[in-house]
Amino acid sequence: MGPRHLLPTIVVGAVACIVTSGAAAQASVERADSAVVFGILRGQIIDSISRKPVTLADVTVRGTSLRASSDLRGEFSIHQVPLGLRALDVRRIGYTPLKADNLLVAGAGDP
Repeated sequence: MGPRHLLPTIVVGAVACIVTSGAAAQASVERADSAVVFGILRGQIIDSISRKPVTLADVTVRGTSLRASSDLRGEFSIHQVPLGLRALDVRRIGYTPLKADNLLVAGAGDP
């Protein structure tokens, strides 16, 4: 059998999302001083073969120190993600690392 792969379902704190790797998107934003400046990235990491949740996967917003670990349901949540195009790196021992690019974190009034 070949290497095991991670399969993300990513919910991006945004109104509009451009997502790769078969991920899904929904809206959620954080407000600071009446202006939307941050978003939330939420998702679930699952095994691409068994379709079971992957626990303790390390999820990092590329180019930042923002990170989270997936829980027992494979779910993660990263708050205070700056608006704009973002990318995630997902790692877990025993799996091929995953890069999810082109995640658009947008404010409520953005397209």
